[in-house]
Parts: sequence; structure tokens; C-alpha cells
Amino acid sequence: MLKQGEVLPADAAGCLLDAAEANRIATLTVTAPTTEGHPIPTVYGSRADGRIDVTVDTRTDPYGEQALTRRTCATVTYDPARGIVVSDCTEPLRVEE
Repeated sequence: MLKQGEVLPADAAGCLLDAAEANRIATLTVTAPTTEGHPIPTVYGSRADGRIDVTVDTRTDPYGEQALTRRTCATVTYDPARGIVVSDCTEPLRVEE
């Protein structure tokens, strides 16, 4: 789990970025706290077609949406100041468990 204000290190994102570029399947889970300290896991899953599924679980945040959502993105990059950055994404859809 990342600490407040901490950014995902480049080497932690490397496997996902390499897999997405090579159209291989890989999963990376990043858990970061909200401003109030509630843990929010985000699961990045690369697909065989090179796109990335991004699933965010805000159900532990009593001040947030409290939902499990997923969107699919065409592009994933790494920014040292922000961590994993996705773009060209579908609208987030609620996921039922």
C-alpha cells in the first residue's frame, strides 16, 4: 500500500507497461489512501489486445461513491510525478460482484 502522497515507483509499473506493449496479460494492484486515509485499491490488467482494464474499488471510502467500477483504456504510460497514467478510456461502468 502506498502512503499518503507517495507515487508508485517506476520499477513496480514496469511489468504492466512491458506486458501491455507486448500484448501479454499481466495484473498490477495499487492501493493508495484517500485524503482521509481510506485504502482504495486500483487493479490494472493488461489484455492480449494491448488495452488496459482499470478497476477501482471505492467501497471502503465512506465519503466517496462506494462503488466498484471498471473502464478500458487504450494507452498506459508512467509519469514519475503521478504514477501510472491511462488515456483513451471508456466511461467507467459499475461492476457487480
